[in-house]
Amino acid sequence: MIIELPQRFRIAGKTNKDYAKVIDGVLHIYGVISFRKVMYELTFALKGKRKCYYCGAKVKKKNITLDHIYPQDIGGPTIPDNLLPSCKECNCQKPI
Repeated sequence: MIIELPQRFRIAGKTNKDYAKVIDGVLHIYGVISFRKVMYELTFALKGKRKCYYCGAKVKKKNITLDHIYPQDIGGPTIPDNLLPSCKECNCQKPI
């Protein structure tokens, strides 16, 4: 699977040990870390984590969510190309 990656990306633990890192355009995942967490952090690195994609509002870091463009229940993958940063209000306003 090909996914969009930032030029510089790294997730490190408390001891500064790398858990995920982009090296020469390739994502490397080390040890035990949630794939979902890596994909969420990649999305935030690419698309930001302070502004809602839908309404454009500035959102506090702790209140930002990620919206699946193609929902998971119909097979939408949890990868940066299918995720958009959104405020909780916009993410909850989905057509049925």
